[in-house]
Amino acid sequence: MYKEEYQTKSEAQKREYYLKRKKSKKYLEYLINQAGGGPV
Repeated sequence: MYKEEYQTKSEAQKREYYLKRKKSKKYLEYLINQAGGGPV
């Protein structure tokens, strides 16, 4: 599981919107791997 934490709901929504716009599986896999996460 991949998780990010933010101080405000607004910050979290901006990040979520950004990630959803990426539409790149490779980019999302990169983020997960950098965080030390992996498939559940």
